[in-house]
Amino acid sequence: MASSGFSGATPFPDGAGSGVSGSMSSTQPLAPPIPYLVGAGVALAVSALLLLGGSFNDIAHVAGWIFASVISIGALAAFTAEDLKRRQRSNYSPQPVTGQIRFAMALIAVLLCGAHAWTLAWSLAAR
Repeated sequence: MASSGFSGATPFPDGAGSGVSGSMSSTQPLAPPIPYLVGAGVALAVSALLLLGGSFNDIAHVAGWIFASVISIGALAAFTAEDLKRRQRSNYSPQPVTGQIRFAMALIAVLLCGAHAWTLAWSLAAR
């Protein structure tokens, strides 16, 4: 049996990326997962609208708190997890502005959560 000079280890030990699609994706730059940031932005916009529009409606403030906390922070967490996975690939093309956007969105989410909680507490205390 003739040796080919390779140690036998494949670049894809689990078989992932060994097909045509794997070789195609390694040549194209891989961008950050922007759809997660868009989803978080939409959730924050809905939360802000509910804060401004739901003056004394408790349900609007509960919904706004959920949009600002669970949905937007969840989308930002999913963005972070996926971005970290993509950063391990050699064809990842980082965009520094996405980290700044993620930080700003997290800060806005915390502020909106606090505003909804404060408004809801104020409304319930006034009864």
